Amino acid sequence: MLQSISSKITVLITCLLISTITFSQFRVVGYVPLGRVTPDFSKVAFQKITHLNIAFVNPDSVGNLVIPAGFDSLIKKAHEHKVKVLASIGGGSFNPYYSRLLNDTNRKAFTGKLVQLVMNHNLDCLDVDIENDNIDTNYVHLIIEL
Repeated sequence: MLQSISSKITVLITCLLISTITFSQFRVVGYVPLGRVTPDFSKVAFQKITHLNIAFVNPDSVGNLVIPAGFDSLIKKAHEHKVKVLASIGGGSFNPYYSRLLNDTNRKAFTGKLVQLVMNHNLDCLDVDIENDNIDTNYVHLIIEL
């Protein structure tokens, strides 16, 4: 009985140590703004980063997400280097559509579009970078639903 408890404690301590080591490793996040000009991907130091945020994928007036030029190519290139890729939504500038898209009437459909974005483009996650005047009482509901 005592040996069984001792074995379980040893396994528990080993698991805790492994998870602590795993979660304490540094993450280095690169940030690439895609927009009017597609950047030269050869200048991205993929070997020095663990994660890449692609900025910005924001909605148009009807809630369709605007995919910047070079988006899928950059995702593929990053994944070839074992880099996790996130699409960033929001940003520091005001987007007049978020207030309407995040309200109770439209939030479910918009959240669905965000999930589809992640799935359709083989993203690893989504970076919600909604800031300042774009944050209202509906922001929390968006995060919960995501």
